[in-house]
Amino acid sequence: MAAKMVNDTFARRLWIRNRPLIARHRRNPLFKGIARLSYWWLKAYENCSGEFASNGEEMALRSLTGAPLATIFDVGANFGNWSLLAHRLLPAARIYAFELSPPTFKELEKNIHGGAAIQAFNCGLSDHAGETTFYHYPDKPGETSLIAHPFQNQTSGFELKGQLRTGDAFCAEHGIQKIDLLKIDVEGAESFVLRGFEKMLAGGRISMIQFEYEKLNTVSKFLLKDFYALLEGHGYTLGKIFPTYVDFRDYAFEHELLWGSNYLAVLKNRPDLLDRFPK
Repeated sequence: MAAKMVNDTFARRLWIRNRPLIARHRRNPLFKGIARLSYWWLKAYENCSGEFASNGEEMALRSLTGAPLATIFDVGANFGNWSLLAHRLLPAARIYAFELSPPTFKELEKNIHGGAAIQAFNCGLSDHAGETTFYHYPDKPGETSLIAHPFQNQTSGFELKGQLRTGDAFCAEHGIQKIDLLKIDVEGAESFVLRGFEKMLAGGRISMIQFEYEKLNTVSKFLLKDFYALLEGHGYTLGKIFPTYVDFRDYAFEHELLWGSNYLAVLKNRPDLLDRFPK
């Protein structure tokens, strides 16, 4: 710990001493190249990746192999690849896959082959029910969202209509008393999904939640600190998912990196689940 503090102090002093020089020469091609390389290095270091085979999402599922998981929700299922992986690793669990976009839902149905273990629903989960307008990008269907992408080429996407439900209402209708793992990947609208599970969260009936935190959260105005406040208030401990471990940690302002990382929240009263994840 002492060595880390010394290293951090040295690095900070070096940065303070040299930052005027760096800013003064920011147009220099060499400085530009170093800055760009540093940017991509930091994104890699912070695990900015949507490939669940290598970004730690698969590791998290593998860590649960053998655990008595009965019910999994995949909200924002896209083509169903995560659901299929979850079924392969956790075959005893029933998986409910939700996809708002009708064109993407058709592909989802094809991919899951109508198996009983994965049930697909052509609706989104949110904090209210009813018809909604959402934004679909055919070239990047995984970026379909209730939120228009301000950084996306708008000519490549278009508006569609779809149906929303609340998680609480869906669980009540289907007699679901408990969710073992709730995975949410809905391009910045994760907070809407969570608010729709108000009763399930208050009752401690969702054991684990995996959610993505990315740049569209600047549009929804629900930041990482808000995820921590909401979920810690319901008895969860939170950690960032890395390729080989989950970094369970307290909130810090410097963690507000909007690069598309995944987080895992686990109920503190479930040490049997917490202890399964490499730390």
